[in-house]
Amino acid sequence: MSWSDIQFGQQQGARRANQENTQAINQWEAYSNRLKGQLDSADQERAFVMASLDAQTAMLRKVDAELRRLDPNNPLLREETQRQVKTQVMADTLAKSGYHYDTRTFRVSKIR
Repeated sequence: MSWSDIQFGQQQGARRANQENTQAINQWEAYSNRLKGQLDSADQERAFVMASLDAQTAMLRKVDAELRRLDPNNPLLREETQRQVKTQVMADTLAKSGYHYDTRTFRVSKIR
């Protein structure tokens, strides 16, 4: 085996390694871009949920104020009644998503 054969083998090996490295880089870049897309989508969804929550809160405050004006003794205006309704709705909604909400400790756990 001559020196030129060794050099040729080294060059071929280097080319193959560069191709493999480039392929690995491209795969990681594609994976990274998919993750970034998922993150962007989740961030947009979070912003929409927060805006929806703000809108619901504003509407609730208006309804609350009107109910206080029309029927100040309505049981729905009692803090304990509101807490019970909210807690039960949260428990029911979380259960639909596969979670248990302990209404005494306010802890959430995954249903197995």
